[in-house]
Amino acid sequence: MSSSLSNFRRCLGGLLLLALATWTIEAAALCLAFHHRLLAPYSYFTSQTFDFLCKLRFAGHVLPAWVPGLPDTFAGLTTGDKLRYALALLPGSLSVALILGSVGAALAALLHGRSHSTRQYVLTWAALGLLVHLAVAVPTLGLDEGLRLGKTLYRLRGLVVDGAALALVVFVLGTLSALRLAPMLESSRRGRTTAAALLLTLTGLGWTQQPAAVTDKTAQPSAVADAAAPAYNILLISLDSLRADHLRAYGYQRDTAPTIDRLAREGILFDNAIATSSWTLPTHMTMFTGRYQLSHGVIDETSALPSSIPTLGQIFKTAGFSTAGFASGPYLAGHYGYERGMDTYQDLSARFSDPREARSAVLSPEVNSNALAWLDAHAGERFFLFLHYFDIHYDYVPPAPYDTMFDPDYKGTIDGRNFIERSDINPHMDKRDLDHIRALYDGEIRFTDEHVGRVLDKLESLGLLEKTVVLLVADHGDEFFEHGNKGHHRTVYDEVIHVPFVLRLPGKAHAGQKIENQVSLVDVLPTLLDSAAVAAPAGAEGVSIRRFFEGAPPQRDAVYSEFYDKQGFNLQVARRTPTDKTIHHFNRITHPTRGAIEYYDLAHDPREHDDLSAAQPAAVMSSVTKMGDWLNQRWRAERSAESAAGGHASIKIDKDTMERLKSLGYVGE
Repeated sequence: MSSSLSNFRRCLGGLLLLALATWTIEAAALCLAFHHRLLAPYSYFTSQTFDFLCKLRFAGHVLPAWVPGLPDTFAGLTTGDKLRYALALLPGSLSVALILGSVGAALAALLHGRSHSTRQYVLTWAALGLLVHLAVAVPTLGLDEGLRLGKTLYRLRGLVVDGAALALVVFVLGTLSALRLAPMLESSRRGRTTAAALLLTLTGLGWTQQPAAVTDKTAQPSAVADAAAPAYNILLISLDSLRADHLRAYGYQRDTAPTIDRLAREGILFDNAIATSSWTLPTHMTMFTGRYQLSHGVIDETSALPSSIPTLGQIFKTAGFSTAGFASGPYLAGHYGYERGMDTYQDLSARFSDPREARSAVLSPEVNSNALAWLDAHAGERFFLFLHYFDIHYDYVPPAPYDTMFDPDYKGTIDGRNFIERSDINPHMDKRDLDHIRALYDGEIRFTDEHVGRVLDKLESLGLLEKTVVLLVADHGDEFFEHGNKGHHRTVYDEVIHVPFVLRLPGKAHAGQKIENQVSLVDVLPTLLDSAAVAAPAGAEGVSIRRFFEGAPPQRDAVYSEFYDKQGFNLQVARRTPTDKTIHHFNRITHPTRGAIEYYDLAHDPREHDDLSAAQPAAVMSSVTKMGDWLNQRWRAERSAESAAGGHASIKIDKDTMERLKSLGYVGE
């Protein structure tokens, strides 16, 4: 009996000792590795340095309700912030240790006739911990997609950058410390008492750092249009991959978009419109919800909008509008949440089984065919119509005559096909060839612009143009190696987040006005609802931009852009004011030569080439501190929406669809 009790005590004590030793080193690692950086919640970025007991806690959805959770907040910049974060890890970690250790100790007491040392049990628990760390790290290597050497090396490099390697270092050091301490504690009752008191004290302090429970503050709106307001229709036009500086209205020399120029003359041009991300899915979901990406939670291709968050379609439908959407890109598929509240919703790209065909298909004529027919059928109704044009998105293969319109004398061999995959389209390519790529991009813009013009002409012929609020935006731009990259879905520099934003009001109200205030795609929903005299829902985070052209001062000092790679390889948030911009990298896989934080003086360096983060530490600290507060607010909003919806909303991607998405350069890199 005494041998069994001894085995029980030593087995459980070995795990608690390993937990305490690992936590101590973990706390030091967090302070050092994230010095003067924000630290994200574990569920935001799952390859941090957390020990294996925390990883088991995160995966243990069936654990009893009394088991404390892990920190669910972004930690601030100071060492004290990191220590408080580490303390909040301890109760959850030790609770798992007690549950797991008690079960293991009971088995040890039953199965072993002779007594084992605490040191031996530490080694046994360490073996389990190593398996847990490997189980978390191995899926990020993408081995299920085949053992391609280049991809595997890239993923291995990612383990170093994203924290998985640091987690193993912490674990090894914790194990060595526990092995060193085990004999000392086993032979000293005073040492065991001291260790137990330390453990209880730290756990008690950790309890004080536990996050409050998330409460549901998300509510469906009772959207009713103001009967006394003008009965305006709403037309939202999104042009995929269109950067603002390739439009004459924004200072470009080429005549790429006469229709948009016409809209700018007849409406209001917002000179500093900023996309909330650098790829299609989260930015459009922001337009439809009035929430930033972290708030609506649609951060990758398998996430869907929580049912508790209302969309433009639902709000306008509830307010008595006829609703329709015609889209032409894979990330506009209705199952992400766009189709909610829509009488008619179609993604015209869904029929393509060949990934290359989906990317190079010419779809603007078909968008128009559906849209014009729908307008004919609903001309006598008050409507909300959403149109998405995908043709500007790479590959750059505009039909004739747009393929030669802006570079008729080119004699080279470069074209815009397979833009992302081709190795001859690179930062070191001949400038003349790169200029031709840009000319093909401009040809796509001109082709798409003419189709937008036909929709406006249709509204005019039906007598609806002066009864319709028209908002034209882009979801993001494209990069042409300004910072070493091509396409999008990689960075949050201005070439990919500075987008056109043009509002035309009935009667050409405020025609020709140019607004310098920063606006954001998060402002699309409140602006359109305000224009239709419909109340915005609780939880909307943007503002109606009507206040800007009506002379009211801005209510905010910054707008934000977010990029979250699904597997955690590239996580970054930008905070942009009218004069400066701060980019915080939670993971530097995309820019290993850059610092964790970049800071630019936009007034003197609008192209973001001179990183002043080292020269302006006070400005950086202030900006990142504000960013941390902002992230925590968004994170709480997302948690609240998930709680109200009963959990995370996700969709299953079939193999053919996944291949089509990979061909766009978004997934599988």
